[in-house]
Amino acid sequence: MSCGSASGYLITVDGYAITNSHAVALDNGKSCGQCTVKVAGETVSAKVVAMGTEDSDMHCANDDLALIKLSRVPFGATPLRFGDYDKVRTGEQIYVIGNSLGAGTCITSGIISDKDRQSQLMYDCATNPGNSGGPVFNAEGLVIGTHVAGTSPKDIKVQGMNIAIPCSAVKAFLNKCGLLI
Repeated sequence: MSCGSASGYLITVDGYAITNSHAVALDNGKSCGQCTVKVAGETVSAKVVAMGTEDSDMHCANDDLALIKLSRVPFGATPLRFGDYDKVRTGEQIYVIGNSLGAGTCITSGIISDKDRQSQLMYDCATNPGNSGGPVFNAEGLVIGTHVAGTSPKDIKVQGMNIAIPCSAVKAFLNKCGLLI
């Protein structure tokens, strides 16, 4: 994905996809308007349809979502399905797929460390810049969250504390955008 190097995932057969708003925002926080995405081995253009904000001082970090619409859906691209967040449990196995360091698809695994860390999902999978906006899957292959950030407080070396926006919050965002998933 470019405005920057990030991740995202297809949610409808007609080309709607989710990523983080900070992945499609300019330095001033406004939408970049258009971006390019790589899907099923092809690069296609996409329009930013709606975005929340990454300004966690004024808004919940769960607002760091963006809805984009691909100009076309490449053959072989399949929309992902959401899981039921009420069934997510601390300690369960999960997987994260993303564009780690902008180097292409990377899959990591781990566990859920805390299902409700300040209304977000905390987990220990290895992630890096470029994973933002990517899906967090449960063992059944259902999306239970959207990766938003790794935690690294200033002056403290922290590892394995990553956060995702729960799929329930993603669904609420999509409903606000007029998509019923």
